Amino acid sequence: MIPYLILLTIIPTAACALKPQSNRRNKRIYVFFISVCFFILAAFRAVTIGVDTRQFAGAYQSIASDGTLDFDKYRYEHGFVVLCFLLSRLTSNYQLLLIVVALFLTIGTGLFFYYFSKDVSMSFFLFVTLNVFFSYLNTMRQALASVFVIIAFYFFKKDRKILALVFVLLAPMFHQTAWLFVLMFPIMLRRFTKRTFLGYAACTVLLFCLSGQVTQFIAFVMGKDEFYDPNHSGSNYYGALIIFLFYTVIALTCLYLIRKKLKQGGDPNAAFFAHALMMWVLFAALGVKVEVLSRFGGYYALFIVALIPSALGLKDKRGQMIVKYGLCVVSLLYFMIICMCRPEWFGTVPYTFDFANTQQMFHSLMSVGV
Repeated sequence: MIPYLILLTIIPTAACALKPQSNRRNKRIYVFFISVCFFILAAFRAVTIGVDTRQFAGAYQSIASDGTLDFDKYRYEHGFVVLCFLLSRLTSNYQLLLIVVALFLTIGTGLFFYYFSKDVSMSFFLFVTLNVFFSYLNTMRQALASVFVIIAFYFFKKDRKILALVFVLLAPMFHQTAWLFVLMFPIMLRRFTKRTFLGYAACTVLLFCLSGQVTQFIAFVMGKDEFYDPNHSGSNYYGALIIFLFYTVIALTCLYLIRKKLKQGGDPNAAFFAHALMMWVLFAALGVKVEVLSRFGGYYALFIVALIPSALGLKDKRGQMIVKYGLCVVSLLYFMIICMCRPEWFGTVPYTFDFANTQQMFHSLMSVGV
């Protein structure tokens, strides 16, 4: 856990030194520096870091040994299989996959925070303490899909619809669940009112009661009956309940802070943020009964982490600082409790570097003239 604590120390320390909010140049330097720190942890980790990492490494090596693109042989989406195939032409060492994916994820996340966060240091801090980074290290395919989603959102906001469409179509090629975000996106562009809030609350209760049927429907549509098993993590009921309650407190706090912006209706980012919060809570609620459904909330987590600082834009600067540091402290405690009491949830604690395998990977690359 020490590397994560060092990272959580570097984030605010570097912010105090560089003052990223003072000008764009300092902000760029800060985002680049912190992104490099995240890249090091994600790229040079051992195969044991992340519950699902080992299976992805195994799939990579299997594709490397096959030497052909056989989509029927693997249960993964075509985009991920193609990525593994192309990289495996260079080396059969799975570390290259971890490095390339880490590079893409850190660049995408860093740029997203740079353009959309009003306080990049806080966003990076919450990126760790709300376990979004841990999810990245665990669910590689969905993490890639999530980054394609945020890139599509960036181009959408820049009114570059064709490029947005390209990345929207790329996302499901790495994880089919990305279609859910795509389908829900038009709803998230609408105004957020009290009626909207009540609608989300009613849907959350209804879908929670019907979570078994929801799971069966998703399994039928996606053809992954084993993966979407209603009994996947029944033993984690109370842990998932704690996560749901924690997310709910954060969501309600943020909704309260942006209530005036929502009432005025002139800030589309505030409405989008409110929708993202409620979707985040909805899937956390479903995760109480069927853990795997909580992963759908991962598509909204990045938006929440990036836009939370906007919710703290209070006129009362003293009150703003109290809420900001209060949220960071509470999220840090939440992070520490999970690391110490439930390390098996993400499989990222204790952390281990694998420089030996990385060295072997570079030797194999040089042997083929790369």
